[in-house]
Amino acid sequence: MSVPNKQIGQSAEANLLWSIAKQLEYLTKVTSQISTGGGITDREFVVTVYTAKNNFEGASINDIITCTQVIDVTTDVPVTIATIWRNQSTATDLAIIPLFSNLSLEGTTALTDTELRASEVGVRVSNFPVTQPISGTVTANAGTNLNTSALALESGGNLASINTRDSDIVASGSVTISTPFTINLDAKGTYAFNASGTWVGNVIIEGSLDGITWVSTTFVALASGNASSTFSAPTSGQVNTVGLDYIRFRSNTISSGSVTITGLASRLVSNVMLDNSIPTGSNVIGSINNITGTVPLPTGASTSALQTTANTSLSTIATNTANPPVKLQDGSGTNITSTLINSKQRLDVTLGSGAAPGATAPGIGDMVGGTDGTSFQPLQMDASKNLKVILQGALPTGANNIGSITNVTQLLNGQTTHSSASTGSPIRIGGRVVPTTIATQDVTLVAGDASDAGVTPSQQLLIKQNAAAELDYNFIFSTGVTTITPQVLVQASGTASIRNYIKSLRISSDALGAAGSVWLLDGAYTVSSIAITTGLVTTSLAHDYKIGDAVVFTALAGGTGVSTNTVYYVTSIGSTTTFNFSATIGGSNVVPSVAYTGTTVYRILDQIRFQTTALEPTLLDYSEPLRSSANMAINFLIPLSLLTGNIYITINGYRGF
Repeated sequence: MSVPNKQIGQSAEANLLWSIAKQLEYLTKVTSQISTGGGITDREFVVTVYTAKNNFEGASINDIITCTQVIDVTTDVPVTIATIWRNQSTATDLAIIPLFSNLSLEGTTALTDTELRASEVGVRVSNFPVTQPISGTVTANAGTNLNTSALALESGGNLASINTRDSDIVASGSVTISTPFTINLDAKGTYAFNASGTWVGNVIIEGSLDGITWVSTTFVALASGNASSTFSAPTSGQVNTVGLDYIRFRSNTISSGSVTITGLASRLVSNVMLDNSIPTGSNVIGSINNITGTVPLPTGASTSALQTTANTSLSTIATNTANPPVKLQDGSGTNITSTLINSKQRLDVTLGSGAAPGATAPGIGDMVGGTDGTSFQPLQMDASKNLKVILQGALPTGANNIGSITNVTQLLNGQTTHSSASTGSPIRIGGRVVPTTIATQDVTLVAGDASDAGVTPSQQLLIKQNAAAELDYNFIFSTGVTTITPQVLVQASGTASIRNYIKSLRISSDALGAAGSVWLLDGAYTVSSIAITTGLVTTSLAHDYKIGDAVVFTALAGGTGVSTNTVYYVTSIGSTTTFNFSATIGGSNVVPSVAYTGTTVYRILDQIRFQTTALEPTLLDYSEPLRSSANMAINFLIPLSLLTGNIYITINGYRGF
């Protein structure tokens, strides 16, 4: 080996060879004295060069530090016989081993075998420290146990983890009616695929152990989780390929188009499915949860209660763990029992005394009762599920507390509650305080109902005719005699079903320019049409007109054949919103020559005649009060102008049902 006789540069790297040579020269002198049995030991040297990063005992920053290992290689296991640390910058040996944190590795120089010895020496890892710093790239031959030929180094010089798993297989292809797509699995456990494209027909998935004999296998659709062996539309799924060497996608029914399969075969196993029936006999399959289908009973088990008898392997059967059977218990926690009566299981119920008045018995099933547990009689309930109780005998003499009695509709002596149908004696006892406001008027009475005698809030029997005083009204009205359109005489009540009643009028007038009649009118009904062929009048709201009622039309629109402010008479009632009319009582129906599309009709309640001479105040008393339709005004109409003067009216009446 050629050794320079002086330094050839200023850096440690430039003089690395010189430093090693000087160390070998020094070691030759040191080790020439080491011998075994009188002979020179066969030895090799390993020199590592460092630079001091920090000041420490025996060295200063940037000093060149070498570590020389003297190795005996005469034995099967090489032995380090000496390790020498030396400061090459000061040419002195170090008294102590320096800390590696104070050193920076500069490099190692390998000596050739020719320079060191004539034959190779085996080196075992056990002779070296557990951790050895390395740099550069370490390569290894590619084989079945490595998935890459390059072994990467992490930061700090440590060898990165090696993935010894077989590579996944990316397998893609197309399926047509004449060409299947086959995948060599190479011991992969799952094939995940996506089928795309446009085609008509079914694609079947098959597996094989030898690539010659094929059988249908199943896949699990990723979207639905359903298992199938065929598909006819784009889908994504997984095939369990454990134990198979090949799978293929095949179709002999595709009439048009093609299917593109893209997928990945992996050693990992995903879904586990039963491709075939479980063998007959005993099969240990662990536990089964969330059964969604129907599980037949074992042979000999006609009911679920007999399953544990028919199959001795069953110890407990939970038919619905989410909704377990519920025991019926009373308030004290005691189980409620039942008894088989007349082929029906009857709930055992004991009716104790002291129940709250008005308590409601259950209305499910048939209820029976008895005193001895054998002679049962059916218990009856009304439509509201209230238990009917019949007193078989008279109540004991003295005070008897029977609670309260509500909703009595018929008493044994023939009396009937207010506003209920009366079939017994019309004689009644007592009365009912009548309402004193329009909004609280009793509007429930119908034909055939019984009615209480009215009393006042002071318990005075109401003998006043017609209504309570609080519902009376007195209005005044005056008008010029030239107004020939309807005017409101009494406003509507403002409450549904409540009508205006007129008991009397006090009328007077000035001297008038002409004599004539005035009319008191019921409420106005809007007419949508008067038919051209039948004369049938159709109103927008239901009316209560009767045959013979006098009516008057105002504001006619379209049509001909009917006059305004003219008296007509109802001849027939077609429905609650239709009627016919004539010009005379009992005459022929008026049929317009052109249909009317809209107008207003009033019923005439009364007609009053005025002369030209002034009329002194005169009282008109109605023995049967004039009545308006429900919630409608009473109106006043002068059909023809009386030229000059005024008419004065005071109206006395009430509002009621």
